[in-house]
Parts: sequence; C-alpha cells; structure tokens
Amino acid sequence: MKVFAVGCEYAGTTTLMHQVQDWMRDNLGQTTIIHDHFKLPHASGHPPIETPGTILTEVEKAQVMAMSPKVKEIFTRYALYYHTSSETEASNIVGSLFTGHYIDDLIYGPHYFGYGGPGEPGDRRMEAQTIEQRLMTYTPQIVIVHMKASAETIRQRMKDAPHDHSLIEDADIKFLLRRFEEEFARSSIPNRIVLDTTNSTPESTFQEFLSQAEPFLTEGDRLRMLTKGA
Repeated sequence: MKVFAVGCEYAGTTTLMHQVQDWMRDNLGQTTIIHDHFKLPHASGHPPIETPGTILTEVEKAQVMAMSPKVKEIFTRYALYYHTSSETEASNIVGSLFTGHYIDDLIYGPHYFGYGGPGEPGDRRMEAQTIEQRLMTYTPQIVIVHMKASAETIRQRMKDAPHDHSLIEDADIKFLLRRFEEEFARSSIPNRIVLDTTNSTPESTFQEFLSQAEPFLTEGDRLRMLTKGA
C-alpha cells in the first residue's frame, strides 16, 4: 500500500500517516517508513527508524534555513527525485507513506523560500509534472489523500499545539487552503480520497480513511491481510 497525503499544515497529514503506519504493521505485517521531511527545515528523519544521528539538531536546522534560495532549490529538488518512484520501486512490495512531497514543495517553495516560480530554474510546476508521471508509471497503485480543514480550525490548532518550526503564517491560511485544493484537483493520480478534519477526531478521520481506501487495496495487500489474520 502506497499513500501520499497532502494538505495545509495542521490539517492532520502527519497524524494520519502515523495511524496508517500502525495499521499496516498490525494488519499487513509491514514496517513502513514515513517520508515526512519536505517542509524546510525538516529535511531528515524516517519514522519509525529515527535515531539522534538521523534527526537534524537546532543548529543544523538553522543552517538549512540560512541557505540561499538557489541552494534550497537544488537541495529540495534532489530530495524530491531521490524519493520518487523508479523501476526499482516498481518491484518493491514494501509500502510507502509520503506526506507533502512535491505538492508541498510546489506550494511552499515559491511562497516561502523564493525558488521554483514559473520560468525560474527548477520551475516547480514542471518538476511536479515530471515527478507525477514517474509515480504513475512505476507505482500506479498509489493513493493520494487530500486532508482539509476550515481556516478557523487551522488557526485554532496553530494556537493550541504549535509545531516545531511551523512554516505557515496566519495571514496565508486561506490562500494555502485554496492552493492545496487546486493542486489536488490538478493531480492525475486516479486513486483519490478526501478527508475533512474540521469537526472530526483523529480516530474518526482514520476510520473514514480506511473506508475510502478499501477499494484501493491491492491483491498483495489483501493477501497479506489474510496471512496476518491466519
């Protein structure tokens, strides 16, 4: 099972991916890595195999943020392609969980980091199209999940439980929600799920995910579920 969750920060993408990770371990017998390091300065770390040696220190995060827009663009572009499906990935039976990836970078890069705009080196619209074509070529079973919430809900979550090095700003919330709507609608990935977390708990959101994801389970997923339950 390969899942790609997108949505404005505080919409619940990371929470959902950890729930899916636990579910895959318990029901498919898979220890699955979460790739959730596409919002600078969060550029490393792969739950559940994180160690102090794989997570950036505060000094290192400051160094990442001090990079010029040109260097940030190169750095993130390399990371995106490193984490994009290839012929090797096509034969990999282990599931993958992604949060944000190229859609995060397409939205946040030009808006917050000064790179990847139209016609600029590393134009993120062009890069996103190339990456998505590779995904559909090598991992057509991938499921894209758009997690959304009202602007008021995002704003309240920012106040109640601020993230470490939170990226988004209050004045940008409505703009960002609209941009994620646009990019989800633009995506050519056919296996699609929409989850509105405005008035739902993490558990109810996860149960809704399982319900919507059921048609997208592969034969391999179903076989592993039977084997695990035997």
